[in-house]
This record gives sequence, C-alpha cells and structure tokens, in this order.
Amino acid sequence: MSEENPYQRETDLNTRKDWLADQKPVDVDIDGMVDYGKNMVTIRDNLQSHSGQLNLLTELPASAWEGAVLLEGKYMRSQMMQNYGELRQYITYLGTALTNTGMAAQTIADAYSSTDGWSAASLDAVRFAFGDADAPRPPGLPPFVTGKTFWDQYFENLSGEGQDGAGNEEGEKKFTDTGQPIVNPDGSITHSSVAPDGSVQLMTTQMLPGGGTLVTYVTKDPSGKVISTSSSKTTTVVRDNSTITTTTNYDAHGKPTGGSRQTDTYGGDGSHSQTDEELGADGKPSSRTVDQQNADGTRQVTETDGKGKVTQELHTGQDTQGVSTSDALNSPSKTALEEIKQHDYGI
Repeated sequence: MSEENPYQRETDLNTRKDWLADQKPVDVDIDGMVDYGKNMVTIRDNLQSHSGQLNLLTELPASAWEGAVLLEGKYMRSQMMQNYGELRQYITYLGTALTNTGMAAQTIADAYSSTDGWSAASLDAVRFAFGDADAPRPPGLPPFVTGKTFWDQYFENLSGEGQDGAGNEEGEKKFTDTGQPIVNPDGSITHSSVAPDGSVQLMTTQMLPGGGTLVTYVTKDPSGKVISTSSSKTTTVVRDNSTITTTTNYDAHGKPTGGSRQTDTYGGDGSHSQTDEELGADGKPSSRTVDQQNADGTRQVTETDGKGKVTQELHTGQDTQGVSTSDALNSPSKTALEEIKQHDYGI
C-alpha cells in the first residue's frame, strides 16, 4: 500500500488548471508598448551612468587595508571585494535584462503595428519577442526585424566571426574558448580562448550607451606578451523602413582601419533592397553592391567601385514556367545532336 501524501491539499492547489479557463485574449496597446520599451532603455542608461559611483566600494577597502595590516583586515578586504564583484555582476545582468525587456516590447509593437493596435495577440508573439527559438515568427512582424537576439550576436562574436575584419593578425590560428567568462567592473564580459601553441586571445564585449556593441580582441603569445590588439564597434539603427548596420574596425591605437555597412530597405509592395558597402579608414565606401529585388520578381545586382563606376551588373527577369519535356525533346539542339550521331564523317 502506497504511503498517503501528507501534503495532498497543497499539491492539488499547486497543480490545479481551472485558473486557465478564465483567461482572456491579450490586448496590445501599441503606443503603450513603444513607450514602455523607451522607458526600459532610459532606466538602463540611468543605471549605467551612475554605476561609476560604486567604485568607492572597491577603492576604499583596498586603500584602507593595504600593506602591513591585521589578518582580520585582509579578510574584510577580500570579503568586501568579493561582494563588490557580485554586485557589479548583478548590475550588469540587470542592465542586459532591461535592454532585452525593452527590445521585446518594441518587437511586440512592431508585430502589431499594421493592425488596429487592439486586436487579440497570440502569446507566441511574446515568446518570440523574448527570444524563444521554438516560437513561430509573428505574421505581422516587419521583414527588417531579423529576430537575432542579444545572445545570438554575442556568441557570433565569441565564435570568432569578424576577427579578421578587425585586423587580427592571428586570425589564422584556431582558438578554443575556455568556457570561463569574466564580468569586469565596468560591466563588460571577457572570454578567454587558447590556441594549441599556448597563445591566448581575450575577447571583451561591452554594451554601448544608446545601443551597439564594442568587441576588443587582445592576443598574447605563450609567454604572456601582447602581440596584437584590435577592436570592432557595431551599431544598428532603424530609419523609416530601413535597417542600417555599421561596423567600424580599429587598430591597437584606436585608429579606424576600415569597416562595412549594410542597409536593408523594405518597400510596402514587397520589394527588398540590400546595399553592402566596404568602408575605408576614412569611413568612405571603397566598394558598393546593391541587390534590388522587385515585387514583380525581377532582380538587379549592381557593383560599383569607390568612385561610383559600375564594375559589374546583373539583371534577372521574371520567373517563367520553363520548357516542357515535349518541347525539349523536339528542340533544334536535340535534332542537331541526333544528326551528328547518325552522320558518317569518314573520320
């Protein structure tokens, strides 16, 4: 005989499902969602702008208990430094959470911007907005919202994408992440990677006020000597129906070395234009590729150099039904090939 559950009442209360029966459809207030998202960003910026005032929490204990002090003093310093590190880590993740919450609100607003703003919304849209990979893409979401999450971009940087473009001279080496990220006092996150020869690469990702990321790569040889330093700043802005992503690469002295810019523009008729530009150290395009895909199915790809001279152009017409099998069998080329096979050329 099985033992009776002494907490059966609590179990029943915690597992009951009757509360699901009175759920009403979620109504979306577009203006409210947009304002909410902006408020989240404002709170994040305010949090980051005042975080420097916390530096005293580590400066004062360090200076108060340095040198020849009692062991209890050293212990207090270590405990306070550890608590300070945990507090900074909490604030870092709080800032990320505020950013992601604001972005999720904006994504929901984008998904229902083409409706009356008060129609019933599926909870799948909320799941998608918060980066749930299993949630279907909302049908009303504009095409320029790619669905790439903060962590998607973070792990792309972690995998080494864009390192060569940032001027990393050690790009040919295979670095393996150690899996031990470090949260720095300024809120940035540093990952360490090791190459087979003992070289170490440090990748530090920092969220910039107002949006964007700054990724810094530092490569050291097996002895610990810094042999290369580079960085890459990426920002994304949305203007009307266009999304513009700009990446600027810098050398060890912070001097721009080049970069790239991608502009995606979506028309109300279903057309899509993508412009990819390679930027020089002066920020001016050294080459440009425009891929224009029209609503009628036609397509035009134009490549130009830094002076605007067209170097290559490709036109694609509308899709056709193609050639039927019977037409292919009776084509002139088919007949000609058969004649060649049957003719005796006397060779």
